[in-house]
Amino acid sequence: MIFIDDVVTAVQRTNVGCYISSYCVSVLFLYADDIIVIAPSVEGLQKLLTVCEEVLDEIDMQINVKKSKCLRFGARYNCNCADLTLQNGNTVDWADSCRYLGVYLVSAPSFRCSFHEARASFYRTFNGIFGKVGRYASEDVVLSLVTSKCLPVLLYATEVCPLLSRDLSSISFCSDPCLNENFLLSLKLCQRMSHSIW
Repeated sequence: MIFIDDVVTAVQRTNVGCYISSYCVSVLFLYADDIIVIAPSVEGLQKLLTVCEEVLDEIDMQINVKKSKCLRFGARYNCNCADLTLQNGNTVDWADSCRYLGVYLVSAPSFRCSFHEARASFYRTFNGIFGKVGRYASEDVVLSLVTSKCLPVLLYATEVCPLLSRDLSSISFCSDPCLNENFLLSLKLCQRMSHSIW
C-alpha cells in the first residue's frame, strides 16, 4: 500500500505557502491521489510543486500533467503567469476552471465555484426520471424521486462553496419549477393529452 502523507510533511517543512495563524494550509485538500496545493505566489507554487514531485518520485508515483491544472484567485487572477515546470520538462497548464472531486473551481477575484455543470446534470437526471415514470407514477412518487435523485446532483458541495446571489438564483431557477407539484401535474396532463391525440 502506498501512502502520500509524506507529501504533506515535505510541503510543511518548506515554510513556503499559505498559513492561517501558524498553521500551514499549503495542502488545502488531499484525497487519495488528488491534491490541491496553494501558495501566495507563482514562485512559491513552483517550489511546492518541485517538493511534491520529489516526494512522489520516492514512492514511484508521478504527477499527471494532463490532469493537473493551475488556477489563480485574487485581484490579478487574469494576468499571464510563468509556466510551472516539472523535472522532466513538462509544464502544468494555467486554466480558467478545473474539476476537483466533482466540484468545478473557477479562476476569479475570490475563491469561486461554478454550478453550470451541476445544473446540466440536474436537468439530465430530471428528464431521465420524468421520461421513465412521469406518465405512470403519481405526482407524489415523481416528486419524491426528483427530491431524492435530482436535488443531490444540483446541491452537491454547495455547503462548502461560496455562493453568490446569482448562483442562488440560478439554482432556484433550475429547481423550483421542477419541484412544484403544479408543474409536475401540468406536465403529466400535457403528456396524457399528447398521448390521447396520437
